Amino acid sequence: MLENEGIPSGIPRQRTYRSVEPYISDLPSFQDNRILCQPNSVRNQDDGEMQLAALTALRATMHRFIPPEYRDGPFFFTLTDLHRSNIFVDEHWNIRTIIDLEWACSQPIEMQLPPYWLTSKVVDGFEDFESVAELDTLLTGYFAIYEEEENARNGILYQAPVMRHVWEAGRFWYLQAVKVPKGMYREHCEESIFDQVFWWYWGDKEDYTMQPNEAFVVNLPYMADACNESDNPAERADHSSFLSSLVFLE
Repeated sequence: MLENEGIPSGIPRQRTYRSVEPYISDLPSFQDNRILCQPNSVRNQDDGEMQLAALTALRATMHRFIPPEYRDGPFFFTLTDLHRSNIFVDEHWNIRTIIDLEWACSQPIEMQLPPYWLTSKVVDGFEDFESVAELDTLLTGYFAIYEEEENARNGILYQAPVMRHVWEAGRFWYLQAVKVPKGMYREHCEESIFDQVFWWYWGDKEDYTMQPNEAFVVNLPYMADACNESDNPAERADHSSFLSSLVFLE
């Protein structure tokens, strides 16, 4: 889709991924190139900063969403455009035809995600607890059916438990953001989804920065007395310089 708009993907056609992390790390580069090659993809400075911050957060947190046991695959053939409009059934709801297979590719097993479109919502349409709870209810039934079918076909359960764990562990939303980055900043600068999640971390950093400063300020009177009591002029000068820097920090 990017190449149809004259935007390079940034990934050589001959590249083959042998592990999961480089593959997922390269996916946000699509949006990097879109920002570079399509100036109207950014509304203003705030919007541009928000998009870049979201892409940075995706890369920075990637290691938390890739299970160590699946870092080297397996990679499975995946229908990436599989949704209700591309599935044809007969009068008994038996699947007869699936179309739009040109979007199929090999992806890590954890990226074979359960279908959010069971709710008839788009991927970035889950904006409240009720919509997520509705999806959770539908997926509970979906996982049970998938496990039954997989066990009947293969005699073992493999994909179904992985898919269920991806959902229950919260990896589902991260992987959707990697695949469809518009969900990170759909509301743009008017109401940032990214800020709603990450402002907690900015608060932690501010608290961490303030705590040492407050500790120094509390001990300033004691340190000043120690400075005045010293008999060594050079030592008193060093103490005075140090105290001045603490006052500046305050």
